[in-house]
Amino acid sequence: MAAHTQSRKSAQRSKAHTFIKGSEPQHYDTPKLGYLDESTMGYYKRVQQQLAEDEFPSEDEKVIFVRNVMNETAGEEIKLGQNQTVSRILEQLLGIASPEQISRFLDGLLTDSTTACTDRILSHVTQTVLILSANLLRSAAVEIHIKEAISKNIGKLSEAMLVDIVGNTGHSYATHIVRTLLEVLTGVKVSHKLSSRSRSKRQEEKASHVPETNEKAEEEITSNFKGLFQQFCTQLPCKEVFENSLTSEITSPVLQTLLFVLHEYENAQCQDVCKKLLKHMKRCNGLPEYSCDRLASRVVECLLSVASEKQIVRIYDKHLEPRLVELALHPVGNFVIQSLIQHSSQEQAVMKAFHCYEPERRVHVAPLILTMSTYETYFKLEEGGENNTTENKKVDESTDVALERQTLHGSVLLQHLLSFENTASIVASLLNLKPRDLAAMACDQSGSHVIDALARSAAVGEKSRDGLITQMKGQFVHVTMDKYGSRTLESIWSTATLKQKTSIAAELSARVDQLSSDRFGRYAVRNCALQHFKQRRKDWDEVQTRTSKKRKMFNDIIGVTGHGKLNAKKSK
Repeated sequence: MAAHTQSRKSAQRSKAHTFIKGSEPQHYDTPKLGYLDESTMGYYKRVQQQLAEDEFPSEDEKVIFVRNVMNETAGEEIKLGQNQTVSRILEQLLGIASPEQISRFLDGLLTDSTTACTDRILSHVTQTVLILSANLLRSAAVEIHIKEAISKNIGKLSEAMLVDIVGNTGHSYATHIVRTLLEVLTGVKVSHKLSSRSRSKRQEEKASHVPETNEKAEEEITSNFKGLFQQFCTQLPCKEVFENSLTSEITSPVLQTLLFVLHEYENAQCQDVCKKLLKHMKRCNGLPEYSCDRLASRVVECLLSVASEKQIVRIYDKHLEPRLVELALHPVGNFVIQSLIQHSSQEQAVMKAFHCYEPERRVHVAPLILTMSTYETYFKLEEGGENNTTENKKVDESTDVALERQTLHGSVLLQHLLSFENTASIVASLLNLKPRDLAAMACDQSGSHVIDALARSAAVGEKSRDGLITQMKGQFVHVTMDKYGSRTLESIWSTATLKQKTSIAAELSARVDQLSSDRFGRYAVRNCALQHFKQRRKDWDEVQTRTSKKRKMFNDIIGVTGHGKLNAKKSK
């Protein structure tokens, strides 16, 4: 680009003013998609360099720079946005552009809305503009005439998508525009709820830079878009979209987005869509079969997360209950069962699945889940025949059945259950296990995580933690000398009170020489300060007390809940 004749006030000021119209990018005579001539590419690469350096003498200079570059894009939005390098520069510029510049750019994209939404590169720019436009509509600082222009163009784009909604939801790039429009029209942000596998790397980057809010847009904005959104709600829940959503990685996130948005925006309508989807699944392969499919299972999980309690009970009774254990053992189906447990307050659903719903059997629910066995299988009782009665299937408490075959899926389910508010049944069942069985869990690759969850869960009280340590008494040396057991001990120790630590240390210190010579046991000698416990007990007590107080203070500040997870509200 030829240098401008001007007085040199400063090198940086000169840089800012070189990006004005006067030596325009050349016209595009080549039909090659995304092609830009050498002069134009050089121009935008210099723009990129200037943005990267960000060494403007003042904020006003930066504003002038952005204004001049955005002026260069006028009328060329489609062609520029189809170039992979320039499209990223445009997204960066749009992030710092003025409301008027963003509005004008959106207007330019609508000169060819089909290309803007279906082009492999340009569609990302279109999505960015939509997200930025939605933020402007919610801002009180944006002038009314700009908001009106943006609203009008969002309406035009929505209508263009609705012309062929089935085709657009199945298009690799247009599908992202449809999902973004559903959020923009309602002001409900739900993209973060979708599986990361549903989004490209660039979509992940975009989502990470967009403020995540579930707040509804201003009433006047949503009322303007309500008619358009209802058209999406009418056209999306159709046979073609349902079929594609269950078998296509492209279409599936659209239906999930609709369900999540409706759940926040209009829950009654959400339940209607859930009913239609369930009927469709029943007519086709059936919900259990879809629950085992890599793609369809995501829709089933979404369905369970937005369905009403009444619908979840119906789904369980009519669709999942007969095959619950089978699904829990399935590498894909187990995620659906986890979702069922997470979103249902019906604890008896799990009890019935493992044949331990009767009060006298419930104390055994934890080992049944962990081993993914029914009551009869675990205790080796005959299923069927003349002995197949509740009375004949009662287990003698003296029956010696060792805990075996601990499963990953069972461990995950128990961890989920221990993260809930009411953990009484699960905790009681775990504490009912024999010491050797708790030790076996602590030393198992899968089962050890259950002990971790039990030790860390905010829903588990001190009395229950005391019970765990009491029940494991005599097993800590064995546990400490195991690869997984040593890590389990660390989890127990990290949340233990001084009284609980003293009990553990007393048992371990009696075998300190043996532990010191073991590859895993030596960590406990160091972390639990066993030598100090034996030789300087008073100092040990003081140090452990201070450590416990610091941890409690830290957890109170950051709001740790569940088994070590941050409280979302307190962590903001």
